[in-house]
Amino acid sequence: MSPKLPQDAVLLVVDVQKGMDVYAKQYNRNNPELERNIARLQAAWRKSGRPIIHVQHLSTESQSPLRPGQPGVEIKDEVRPLPGEPVVQKSVSSAFIGTALEADLRRRGWTTLVVVGMQRRRPRGPERRILDRAGYQDRTGARLMNVRKVNLTEMFGRFQDQWSPKIVGEVNDSLVKLTKLTGEFVWHHHEREDELFLVVKGRLRMKLRDRDLVIEPGEFVIVPHGVEHLPVAEEETHVLLFEPNSTLNTGNIRNERTVANLDRL
Repeated sequence: MSPKLPQDAVLLVVDVQKGMDVYAKQYNRNNPELERNIARLQAAWRKSGRPIIHVQHLSTESQSPLRPGQPGVEIKDEVRPLPGEPVVQKSVSSAFIGTALEADLRRRGWTTLVVVGMQRRRPRGPERRILDRAGYQDRTGARLMNVRKVNLTEMFGRFQDQWSPKIVGEVNDSLVKLTKLTGEFVWHHHEREDELFLVVKGRLRMKLRDRDLVIEPGEFVIVPHGVEHLPVAEEETHVLLFEPNSTLNTGNIRNERTVANLDRL
């Protein structure tokens, strides 16, 4: 039996926007009743007098259907906010980063969240740590199940920029990323995160302080945390990365190569 929700339990409705239909087709959406179910949940929430907070994603990507000024940025009519219901606007994956959401929840003393949305997964990484630190109880509701087959050749064909990893999947608290490399990166290490580099195309030279490793297509190398390394690609090289979601591409170094907010494919 599920425990009874407290009267101040917050319904957090995340990214239920018109432009998400583009991604729903791409990722084989399997829950066509999602909007209707969220609307029913909202109706029950309002009837009980519990609070509802809406989250709206404002993409910074030029081609995104969720970019401000595009019709897709609007919250879907079926679940649109009523007057007085707050809307938190974000431009990164988590509604707790760069917004006043956490501070507002703390100020009001609200500690139980029921999360629903189009692509909702269990909170993880920075979001999970924020929830744990604040003592929130998370109860994740309906989401768009994102089970898909990924073709690496197709995915690599979607971008051209170098040294800028793209997220193509998630496994528990780790991310699967793709990146194209040419030239030399920067000496760095990661305090806590191990990294796996799988070469799909080209050749990667992994410089370590005591030796070099050459990784050919179909081979991978795991660089443990704390080990200084310098990736070098003498030709364009396509690499799959598997690493914790807290991993910053430049590790302990911050410079013009640092990519803090990663695009998703």
